[in-house]
Amino acid sequence: EVRILPPPRRNPRYDGVGGAAASSAELAAQASLELAMFAKSQRQQAAQQAAAPRGREEAAPRRQPRASLILLRHGYSAWNEENRFTGWADPPLTSRGREEARLAGSLLREAGVRRVERVFCSLHERAIKTAWLLLDEMEMQWVPLSYTWRLNERHYGALTGRNKRSCSEEFGLAQVQRWRRSVSEAPPPLEAEAAAALLDGRYEGVPAPASESLLQCADRLRPFVRGELAEAMRRAVDECGVVAAEEGRAVEVPSFVISSSENVLRALVRDLEGLADEETPLIDVPHAIPLVYSLDADLQPIPSGLAKAPLRAGWYMADPDRLPPPPKTI
Repeated sequence: EVRILPPPRRNPRYDGVGGAAASSAELAAQASLELAMFAKSQRQQAAQQAAAPRGREEAAPRRQPRASLILLRHGYSAWNEENRFTGWADPPLTSRGREEARLAGSLLREAGVRRVERVFCSLHERAIKTAWLLLDEMEMQWVPLSYTWRLNERHYGALTGRNKRSCSEEFGLAQVQRWRRSVSEAPPPLEAEAAAALLDGRYEGVPAPASESLLQCADRLRPFVRGELAEAMRRAVDECGVVAAEEGRAVEVPSFVISSSENVLRALVRDLEGLADEETPLIDVPHAIPLVYSLDADLQPIPSGLAKAPLRAGWYMADPDRLPPPPKTI
């Protein structure tokens, strides 16, 4: 019997008692069920592809995975529950969000992830506690964690803390959707006093924004991706290659996890996948469902048949019934 299923699509298979926290055994059972349903959907997809007519083009040489990058949006927070714009505010996880984070850890454990090199987090409590709960459920409490403000959620400016429905009534649904999903439109900036109230000792010396578009969010994210993240992954890939050569065994694939928020992950996915502006609004990142990328020796994403449009390389480790349908428009 299992207990949780994040919206927007509830499946009766996951209805349970609710209320009290699920045990690790219950989470493991749900994770096993999810992975079984995931495998079933992939077998069906493979059968459909095998039956489809094939062109005469030769297949490209297969690129071997040398690293794994797992993106994880934090679990459901108090402001998600209240339908408020969050940005750089720091609301805690709800009980549901904590269970989602634990289930993500159980999914990775049941899927056979036995080695995680490092977890990178934003400075937001909701992402940090998601990472803690993930590692605890994986029984990998010793894995190093690194924190950076560059993984903080996109700053929602003057919309921060406001109810999304009331903002739609005030500014119009189309405008709010453009602020939320477009690439280049930033919400109105937050006044200086209110912006300063969001900051504490974590942000000493940080050039905190007053509002951001998705492109601006991507710009401040790239120094982390091309610097700290790329260097850590390159070092791990090289070390695994040396050990494999010395011991005469297969190369071990190191895994890295990023625990962050929806829009900063959308910005990262946009860059990883090389998506166009018109594809970017279609990226959807559900709460606490691992989004998995296999990377080649050059740390470039390897296209996967498991990916769903607009993605071409990343795929969600979950029962397909638990994934929301991709948005058709912004």
